[in-house]
Amino acid sequence: MPNNDVRRPLEVEDWGILASDIKAGHYALFVASGLSSEAGLPMGAELARSMIRQLYPSSTDSISLFRRRFNYDGELDLPVITQLIQDRLSRAKLIRYLVNCTNWNVQPYYTHQFLKLLALETGQRGKALRIVTTNFDSLLERSLPSGREVIVTPEDYRQVREDEPWVLKIHGCIKKQPAATIRITTADLARRLRPWKKAAVKDCLHRRGLIVIGYGATGIHVKRIVLSAIQQADREAYWVSPGEPDQQVINALSVRNGKLLSMDARTFFMNLGMMEENN
Repeated sequence: MPNNDVRRPLEVEDWGILASDIKAGHYALFVASGLSSEAGLPMGAELARSMIRQLYPSSTDSISLFRRRFNYDGELDLPVITQLIQDRLSRAKLIRYLVNCTNWNVQPYYTHQFLKLLALETGQRGKALRIVTTNFDSLLERSLPSGREVIVTPEDYRQVREDEPWVLKIHGCIKKQPAATIRITTADLARRLRPWKKAAVKDCLHRRGLIVIGYGATGIHVKRIVLSAIQQADREAYWVSPGEPDQQVINALSVRNGKLLSMDARTFFMNLGMMEENN
């Protein structure tokens, strides 16, 4: 029977045990847009608006102009907007507008300090941090110590070193072959992950539990992999988000004695004792 204690808050002792297990390399992290938005990068509808402004830089009401010219009156859903731009213009122009619509070189946020400290801690214990992310910005890899492996292409995966921290970017990278690697449109996200990415995710999760941070569980194929990982992992999973996930997530957590931690990333890291409250 599923465990119905998913929302039970962790006690001080529980946080201490979890922190020790994370530092010992017993958990992989699945990181989504929550961390990037904290650093000031536009995400979702905000990123869609930035791209539309890039499309019509001289307009005082670029959104209305976009709606008229694209005959679109729906929500500013990023996959839908990017699909419209790609279909009307081209993939190359879509990526150009994406690259130029914001400053992708913002500095890592203070919550990213946790990841650097964690990579150093696990390295001192002879382990290597594993991060899987849907983010295509470079904040995560820039947060980690030098020597970390950034996996964007199958060639990266074939050459990866086991003893270094990994950042597996399953939705591509704004800095590396963006036209070929980025998954952002509805068509991109509807396609199944390529076999090498599935194998890389499996490698990241081998003999580890999973901690999911800032993920909205939107893309169906990625969501399926995350839910499967939660259910098959050797340890209970933790889902860190201030929002309420859907029932599929709750059920997956419940089956494996996982926990829903209703908090943002900063609160989670502070509770682990790896960030000072006044940071």
